[in-house]
Amino acid sequence: MCDKLYTIEETKAKFKELTCPIILYFTASWCRPCQLISPFYDKLNNQVQECKFFKIDVDEGGEVATMFEITSMPTFIFIKNKQIISKFSGCNKTELTDNIKNLISYKNNIENNIENNIENNIDNNIENNIDNNIDNNIDNNIDNNIDNNIDNNIDNNIENNIEK
Repeated sequence: MCDKLYTIEETKAKFKELTCPIILYFTASWCRPCQLISPFYDKLNNQVQECKFFKIDVDEGGEVATMFEITSMPTFIFIKNKQIISKFSGCNKTELTDNIKNLISYKNNIENNIENNIENNIDNNIENNIDNNIDNNIDNNIDNNIDNNIDNNIDNNIENNIEK
């Protein structure tokens, strides 16, 4: 069974605590299209674990319906990161499932992009560190070899001059 929302305060509190995508279903007990799609919505609620499903009866949660400017039922609103991603009104199972798939895909795409960025940054940092270490080692070795060669040449020249 879906959780119900009745007040603006309750809705805002739920939005603050949830990090998953949210689906709001605005319905009314007297609405025939709502009665037809409600069992399907409940079934999706039980099947789709990536999202949090809510029902708002416009007669019981009128202020929430007003907050979202609901003018017809059923209306579905799809929210991710506290932003409305999509919204539609009507008794269309295909549109409902497509919007849920898009909402989950939107979530997964963002997570994949973040994961890829982290991996790329790590790979680039490792590669840059290796390159910098190699360059620094080569530079240090060259500098040390030059210094040693100069010191050795000076020492040899001094010794050779003393012996003569």
